[in-house]
Amino acid sequence: MERVPSGIPGLDEMIEGGFPEGDSILVTGPPGSAKSTFALQFLVKGILERNERALYIEVGEKLEKMIEHVQRFGWDLRKLQSEGKLLMLPPSLKPEEGDDPMEWLNRKEIKTAISEFRPHRVVVDSLSLLMNYAREHGGYRRSIQRLIASFNLGSTTLFISEVSRVYDDRRLDYSPEEFIVDGIINLYYQRESGSFERSLAILKMRGTNHSRKITRFEVEDGNGLMVRNEALGAVEWTSRD
Repeated sequence: MERVPSGIPGLDEMIEGGFPEGDSILVTGPPGSAKSTFALQFLVKGILERNERALYIEVGEKLEKMIEHVQRFGWDLRKLQSEGKLLMLPPSLKPEEGDDPMEWLNRKEIKTAISEFRPHRVVVDSLSLLMNYAREHGGYRRSIQRLIASFNLGSTTLFISEVSRVYDDRRLDYSPEEFIVDGIINLYYQRESGSFERSLAILKMRGTNHSRKITRFEVEDGNGLMVRNEALGAVEWTSRD
């Protein structure tokens, strides 16, 4: 099985060297847990370290802010765009007027642009917003399956998803997309000793003997995400909207 390096220092050791090539991975967590940074680092490192092409679809109308924000990590997204290595597609949608992002993705010009670009890595930010705006053709689960199939170009795809529920050691709710995707990485914001700490857990990774520990990570200017080899014990979960 071919592996795609995540671009996150310390993570690949937890997933047998990287994501299985061509798989769909769900990156989920609460506000402030660095989901978008995680996903963009996956794209940027693929471009800079492996000369791969990357596609970023941003549904939440925050693209310009994101471009400015990630400059602190040394990532010049506009430069990567101008070099033809990064394709950023922010759909101009008005859901209040009936616009459907699934229909936008299936427009001939959009499908042609993506297929001609032939991305190695894809990020959809966010799956939650996209599904909230989409009309359910055949049901929620079927809509997600159609979305994943639309990127069936051999690309490794990360879907960002927000959570509005509390995760703890007593209860864990599941959503339909968690059963459909090939892998799930949960990002957490945890209250510990009077401060908030970030950590992650690999809940699922098909075809992979992955770590089952909850592990700290940090976000550093000039570097981005870095996973520390430090597993957490009992904590008080605070992942809620």
